[in-house]
Amino acid sequence: MPTPPRYLTHDGLTLSIREWASRLRLDVGTIRSRLDRLGWSIAQALTTPADRRFRKGGRPRKNAPRPVPQLRRHKATNPTPPWPSSPPRW
Repeated sequence: MPTPPRYLTHDGLTLSIREWASRLRLDVGTIRSRLDRLGWSIAQALTTPADRRFRKGGRPRKNAPRPVPQLRRHKATNPTPPWPSSPPRW
């Protein structure tokens, strides 16, 4: 049996958490955790924007490959290498 939707009233408007989430472009879990875990008021939970670090696609995963930097060519200051071309004979 599914749980009944939880309704929240803010500024005279009563909607379910799912409807508030879609209207405010927040995640349902964000609103629920703000109310249940963090103990925020309904007004604070619905009016505070989500932190960019926790938005979907905001922060790269730990296992994501890092971008490879572009290699830069060094200026040719001395075209001959500083070491001899053949090893010394002992």
